[in-house]
Amino acid sequence: MLAVTGGKGGTGTTVSTLGLAVALGADALAVDADWTLPNLHALAGVGRGWGGETTPPERDAPRRASPRHLRCARAAAPRVLSAPPVPGDRDRGAVLRRLATREAPTVVDTPSGVGPQAVGPLRAADGAVVVTTQCAPALRGARKTATIADAVDTPVIAVVVTRTARVPAAVSRQFDAPARAVPAADPPVLADERVMAGYDRVATVIREATRDGGGEKRTTATGPADDGQT
Repeated sequence: MLAVTGGKGGTGTTVSTLGLAVALGADALAVDADWTLPNLHALAGVGRGWGGETTPPERDAPRRASPRHLRCARAAAPRVLSAPPVPGDRDRGAVLRRLATREAPTVVDTPSGVGPQAVGPLRAADGAVVVTTQCAPALRGARKTATIADAVDTPVIAVVVTRTARVPAAVSRQFDAPARAVPAADPPVLADERVMAGYDRVATVIREATRDGGGEKRTTATGPADDGQT
């Protein structure tokens, strides 16, 4: 399970979550862990809610992203687990622990910042993908997020620098992980093949890290994945 995270809102974590899920293949699952300000469902063109399931994610709880809505020229759209309609009725920590046992790629849209709601998914994940733009506040937040990931023993596998065609060397040097660029594009962003080529490059880094033994941390059903939300 990968936590897609950043230290500042508006850098593109939600788009990156869905873009990576598309790039990782039809078996991938994109998950909205930002239950306070959810928008993954809107980006994916699916309804919000878990279809009445009481112990998600059950097999039929996630929904396929809408290819027509994405307008992304790929063979199959990933599945999406949106935020629950009433977040207080669910235990996000329990959901994250259950997702951590999935063998297929699971990409989690994590709240921005360094609060408990952001740290919980980081702690539960096998690895982190940090998303940032080139602006100084976003980079400072991204570095802080990477430090927190290290503190909870979650390796940063890749850094995504959005809205740029290339990653400056000065930016790459700030992180102990491969940095890949994703260019800016007009909505729907994932319909732009330059954008998807960027996420393909990040997906390659993720696959190589997994093959080489990175990102193998596992949180058990009794492990500390609770982020304080009930």
